[in-house]
Amino acid sequence: MQEFTVRFVAAFTSGDVSRPVGLMTDDAWVRMPPLPFEYHGTEAVTRFFLAGEAHPRCPVTLMLPVRANGQPAWGCTPATR
Repeated sequence: MQEFTVRFVAAFTSGDVSRPVGLMTDDAWVRMPPLPFEYHGTEAVTRFFLAGEAHPRCPVTLMLPVRANGQPAWGCTPATR
């Protein structure tokens, strides 16, 4: 799982939407509680990322491995301006 997490973080921070989506299965879900959105399936996830909803005003440049609810996760820091 750690290897996949490292690959996903590299893909997510690359700025190329096709990279993180390419690591997902067709039934992927993207949710970000407490925000009230849910995207199901790679087509919906791609639209979400292309629309800039993931981090429109605050691009991510660094992601640090952490654990959340016993699962691999990451914390992120915004790009400096």
